[in-house]
Amino acid sequence: MLNAKLVLSFSIIISLIYLPVSSAHSQSASAQIEVFDTEKGKVIQRRDNGTKIQEEMKKWLNCIEKTNTFGLNNATKYYLIKIPLISPLDIKLDYVMHGKINEIIIIVQKDKVLIEKHKLLLMDEENKPVLVELNKDISSFLKEINIVLN
Repeated sequence: MLNAKLVLSFSIIISLIYLPVSSAHSQSASAQIEVFDTEKGKVIQRRDNGTKIQEEMKKWLNCIEKTNTFGLNNATKYYLIKIPLISPLDIKLDYVMHGKINEIIIIVQKDKVLIEKHKLLLMDEENKPVLVELNKDISSFLKEINIVLN
């Protein structure tokens, strides 16, 4: 129950801060990957979103370690990397989420960019969020798509 409240609180923060920024762009721009800096309160980078990235996201869904049982301690010191999915992906996470997701948001804590465990916020087609832990080093992925986090 506490986890659901934390996820809901964080998704509201993202909705209020992050999603209105991207909705102001054209349809083609919304399919781009966007890096949002919560400290600056704005999108700081945009990258093209292609088939290779979509395939990588499918692999990542198999690296989900668990649904997150803890929240985020300071929502002002994160990078949020929004990756829209061109075609929704099927997902089953125990009793938490069943269905299709259409967006993945990678949550990277600013002072822990190089750690191997990051959080993902999965958004389904009804914009219901689920916060999960990803057991994967994302540094090579970020380098490949030319995203620099300082």
